[in-house]
Amino acid sequence: MLKIKSLSKTYSNGIHALRNISLELEPGIFGLLGPNGAGKSTLMRTIATLQLPDSGQIQLDGLDFIQEPRKARERIGYLPQDFGVYPRVTAREMLDYLAALKGIGPSAARRAEVARQLEKVNLTEAADQRLDTYSGGMKQRFGIAAALQGKPELVIVDEPTAGLDPSERRRFQLLLTEAAKDCILILSSHIVEDIAGLCSNMAIMHKGQLVLEGDPSTLTHELEGQVWEFSTSLEKLPHFQQNLRVLSWLPKQDAIIVHAWTEPGAYQPTPSCVAVEPTLEDLYAFHTR
Repeated sequence: MLKIKSLSKTYSNGIHALRNISLELEPGIFGLLGPNGAGKSTLMRTIATLQLPDSGQIQLDGLDFIQEPRKARERIGYLPQDFGVYPRVTAREMLDYLAALKGIGPSAARRAEVARQLEKVNLTEAADQRLDTYSGGMKQRFGIAAALQGKPELVIVDEPTAGLDPSERRRFQLLLTEAAKDCILILSSHIVEDIAGLCSNMAIMHKGQLVLEGDPSTLTHELEGQVWEFSTSLEKLPHFQQNLRVLSWLPKQDAIIVHAWTEPGAYQPTPSCVAVEPTLEDLYAFHTR
C-alpha cells in the first residue's frame, strides 16, 4: 500500500502547489484529474522522489520515500509528461542503458528484460530504429516500456495521452490497464475520458488540494437531480453563461447543447430543459470552474 500523509509544498514564488495531501492507494489504477496548474505534476514529482515536500510523509509498504529516496527509486517506474531521450540511439539501446541504471543485470538478464518490455508495448519490430524516427504514440509506448522495466511496485504516469490521436490513446490505455495488474499505477491527466474509462478509484485536484476522492461511478451521485440539459444558439450562449452555472457546452449541428447546474429543488433554468444524469465531466467542471 502507498500511504501519503499531509503532503505540502510551497514554491519560492509563493505558489502553494500542494496543500495537505493525504491518500492511501492499493494496487490498480488511481486517476488524478485536474486542470493545468492544479498541482498534479508537483505531486507526481514529489512521489517520484525528484523533489522534496516542505512537510508530510510518503511510504510504500513501510519504506519511507523521503528518508530513503535511493531505495524508493528501485521500486518506482516514472513516465513524466515531458521526457527526454537521446535521439540518435535506438529504442533497444536506450532501454538497455536505462535498465543498467536501474541495476538490472547481468547483461543477459538486461537484454531479456528489454526484449520483454519491447514486446509488451508492441515495439519489437521498431526496436532497432533510432528514437528520433518514432511518432508521438511510439515515443509514449517507449516511455511506458522504460517505466515498467524491473517490475516496479509503483508506476507514476503524468499526462500520458496528451497529443495522441484517438487510436494511439486507446492503445495506450490498454497498456496501462495491463500494467496495473501487478502494481499501483498513478495516472495523472486533465482529460476526463482517460480517468473515466480506466480508473476504479480517482481524485479531483484543484489549486493544490484534493477536493474529491472515490469511485468515478458513484462520485457523480453528488450532483443527482442538479444537472439540466437544454439547447440554445451560439449567440445566446453568453447570456446563459452569465446567468447560470454552465458546466459544459457542446456544438451539435446548428445548436449548442448545454449542461447547467442548479441547487437541489431549485427551478428549471429554462422551460425547455430536461434533468439528466450527471457525468464525470459535469462533476469535474463543478469542482474546478
